[in-house]
Amino acid sequence: MPSDHATNFILASLTGSPPPPRPNTLCELPIFNTNNMPATTGSLNPHHWDQFLIMYPDQAFTTQLHGALHHGVKLGYDRPLCSATHLEVTNLPMDNANIHHLHHKIDACLAEGHLCLVTEPATTKLVCLPVGVVPKPCSDKWCTIYHLSHPQNPGS
Repeated sequence: MPSDHATNFILASLTGSPPPPRPNTLCELPIFNTNNMPATTGSLNPHHWDQFLIMYPDQAFTTQLHGALHHGVKLGYDRPLCSATHLEVTNLPMDNANIHHLHHKIDACLAEGHLCLVTEPATTKLVCLPVGVVPKPCSDKWCTIYHLSHPQNPGS
């Protein structure tokens, strides 16, 4: 079923008042930046979601979701790692096949606009994380992993 038909079908089947706001839907800080280019990739069609978000009782929360759908989400962090640049990291052990997979993945993400080249990493307070490659369970494909708990002692 095309997404337009599915959206119309769901909207037509909705009856009664919308549910109350959920307690885990508070956004203390803006999660998007209106200066960012509109998001061009992804499977979430903002046009379809907007029709449902308008029915949600907490419009402050829906504004955040609407902006995220249209502009992407800021992945900000304002804790100890932001005070220093961490560029010296060692990736997890990889063989040639893993390195080839990682290069292919990076090239694909660059082409799709999910990554961008950083020419001056020291001036952006960039925090680098080790990456690795592991086999997917029950498959002959590979999965890229990011060591998100590194560095364990910020600032050391």
